[in-house]
Amino acid sequence: MLRAIATVLLGILCLTLGMPPFELAITERAPTSMTCGAHDPSEVRARWLELSACRLSWMEASYATVGRSVTEVYVPIRGLADANLSPINWVLASRQVEHLRFAEALLAAGSVPLAVEEVFSAHRAALGTRTPLMGLARPLDALSAAERHVIEGIPAT
Repeated sequence: MLRAIATVLLGILCLTLGMPPFELAITERAPTSMTCGAHDPSEVRARWLELSACRLSWMEASYATVGRSVTEVYVPIRGLADANLSPINWVLASRQVEHLRFAEALLAAGSVPLAVEEVFSAHRAALGTRTPLMGLARPLDALSAAERHVIEGIPAT
């Protein structure tokens, strides 16, 4: 009985701290590591992933906004060797502070080339993908209607 109570409390703690869902933490003890360009997402069974050798395509990103504030960014991910017009297999959905600030700066810069260039040079940390991207993978049919609407704004290639 004590073990069951401890398990439930641990599950609640994991959910409130933003850790992978408790069921997932039991079935997948560690993230599955792979490179961005190596796999088709439809072939990947794991939900907890660690992607390396990635390039974030910020110029193709879409944003969820409330007023003038960016609340979430959706950035296409390509492998380092992929061409710019290669199909997009992965999209990063992020609420990290540096990604949100970068997205807000890009929106404020508009389409003025010099302003965009200044934003890119000022936000180098958000551009880098030296460290692997880690998180939960969700198929398109698991996204909310609002998330699907934002992702539809991302070019298909």
